[in-house]
Amino acid sequence: PISGGTLLVAADGSTVVAADPDRDLVHVVSLASSKVEHTIALEPGDEPGRVVQGTRSLVHVVLRGSGALATIDLESGAVLSRRQVCSDPRGVGFDSELAALHVACADGTLVSFDEASGAEKHSHQDQ
Repeated sequence: PISGGTLLVAADGSTVVAADPDRDLVHVVSLASSKVEHTIALEPGDEPGRVVQGTRSLVHVVLRGSGALATIDLESGAVLSRRQVCSDPRGVGFDSELAALHVACADGTLVSFDEASGAEKHSHQDQ
């Protein structure tokens, strides 16, 4: 089966980030030049999904297959960090006021991280 990825237009309006879960890749494309700027190869089975932009040139990608969240620098194409979140992450959001990432898990857990330090702020599970 083919699972869907995510397409994000970055805040600059001229960069697109595309998650490719079937190939464990993330593509960064310049709309201005119509060129692929970076193709980021992830670990086999990572299955990248939802993507959200944080501060500056950072994007955060849910890795559904490995239960992690990857942080990628759009300018360099480098994976800056990988952090374990939960066994089945599904969505991700960014709160610019708190500079916090919120990851929703299939079991109802919401895990929040400080974007800069990666420290877990809190975890909450719906009952």
